[in-house]
Amino acid sequence: MNLPCVRAISRPILLLLLLAAPASAQVRLPKVFGGPSANNDSHPRADSAPAPSQAVEPGSPRQSLARYFELSRDGRWGDAARYLATDGIDTAKAAKLAEELRVVLDRHLWIDLDQLSPLAEGDTTDGLKGSLDQVGTIPRPNGLNEPVRIVRVTRGGDSWWAFAPSVVRQVDTWYGELGDNWIRELFPEPLRRTGPLRLQWYQWLALIILVPLIVLAGTALQRLLTLTLQAIVRRTPGTWDDDLLPELRAPLLLFCVALFVTPVTSWLGLNAIVQGFVASLIKAAVTAALFWALIRALGVIERRVIASAWATQRADVLSLAPLGGRLSKLLVAFLGFAAVLSQFNIPVGTLLAGLGIGGIAIALGAQKTLENVIGSIAIVSDKPFEVGDWIKVEDVEGTVEQVGIRSTRIRTFDRTIISYPNGKLADMRLESFSARDRFRLNTTIGLVYHTTASQMRQIIGDIEAALKGNPKVWQDTIIVRLDNLGAYALNIRIIAWFLAKDAPEFRDLNQEFLLQVLEIVERAGSGFAFPTQTLVMPSTPAQPRAPEHPRPSA
Repeated sequence: MNLPCVRAISRPILLLLLLAAPASAQVRLPKVFGGPSANNDSHPRADSAPAPSQAVEPGSPRQSLARYFELSRDGRWGDAARYLATDGIDTAKAAKLAEELRVVLDRHLWIDLDQLSPLAEGDTTDGLKGSLDQVGTIPRPNGLNEPVRIVRVTRGGDSWWAFAPSVVRQVDTWYGELGDNWIRELFPEPLRRTGPLRLQWYQWLALIILVPLIVLAGTALQRLLTLTLQAIVRRTPGTWDDDLLPELRAPLLLFCVALFVTPVTSWLGLNAIVQGFVASLIKAAVTAALFWALIRALGVIERRVIASAWATQRADVLSLAPLGGRLSKLLVAFLGFAAVLSQFNIPVGTLLAGLGIGGIAIALGAQKTLENVIGSIAIVSDKPFEVGDWIKVEDVEGTVEQVGIRSTRIRTFDRTIISYPNGKLADMRLESFSARDRFRLNTTIGLVYHTTASQMRQIIGDIEAALKGNPKVWQDTIIVRLDNLGAYALNIRIIAWFLAKDAPEFRDLNQEFLLQVLEIVERAGSGFAFPTQTLVMPSTPAQPRAPEHPRPSA
């Protein structure tokens, strides 16, 4: 079997089972599984409030039916026939009726033993005779329901409750209407015994074999549909469906597998509760597949918007599209989650109300997360920067790569990634270099001290003329002035603004202008100064030497 296919199927199924598990701890099985629980008020309901705890008396309806189900689970049909009012029926026929009745009950009626009376005299408040209680109804093909009643039997000083003669007379008819008896008769008696979830062991064996076959059949149908859709997509003029089709393969696989579950499992004759759960699971899987496909489609729309020529010319769209796509997916996922829960008869309204109350506690625990989400909304709406901008935050300088729901990623010039939480970033002082409408030139050049005043005036005038004659220079403010007489140079201050669209263009314009300055200084016959020191040594006259006197001779 294809391993990716198994994973694609197993994950949604496990998710649905996990969703159903918490509810099953609080709601009765028939209600959760969506099965046809008995719903008239003349018998105990599986989803009604449990009766106060009482001691179970011997011979009570609860004790008698519990014993019947225990014996039938072990295949002791002769002993189980004791709990059928079979007066005048031979032992073999009574044992067969006990087995058939158990099959009928498992198919149509889930009797909750906890709702039966624990008293020996039965339920005296149901309006029936003191020796008669009702435990449910059996649906008939004509749309009517026939009651399932138990009667108190006394024999040889012993007293217990058994299924009434009216029920015993209908067992053969009810059993014959099931329609799948021939399948059951194919298996030996041990496999017809009842196992977990009141399924017979042959049904469990069939399910183990059928589940992989269902997955294989769903995979084959998914591939067939995919090939058909590919042939259709190739003939369409647009390209959006070419991007969408690969994304829909996994949701389509889940949908195809769900289609095979009902026809394959229907002939097994599962009991009402399990069949109701399977029906709810199928509806939940189809619902999950639809919302899953919608989330995948939103991802395709997001990518196509970002890649479109219209969006590439609008930096705000490039920043807003990923955030909008994530928020849309979260909203659809939440709606899908609620829709899946509703398929299991879980009250979504109550769940949402509980979320509203618990939202306060969650908000306190997730304060930073909510702060970052609000910060991302503020950044996108206020647009202090956009994706691709060159910004500086604190001592970090780089290019904005992504504005997410929680954080913003900045690619530094060292090619590292730094992430800032949006809640913190929205309150920080940041500098955007990409938002500049012009670039400032602010430099000082130093000329040597032997430069004459006329040379200085010529150099200043030529530099100013070069700036005024450059169409890329903002003409409103141009400053070229002798700034000061420095320690080792005559300093000229140059201030101007270049009308460059980005930093690379500014660097080119700046380089060309500085080369012009070099030519102007050389043409004027001056030069650039650099830090020097001149050491002047004063000249002093030589001191006369004293005459040497001859030594006297000895």
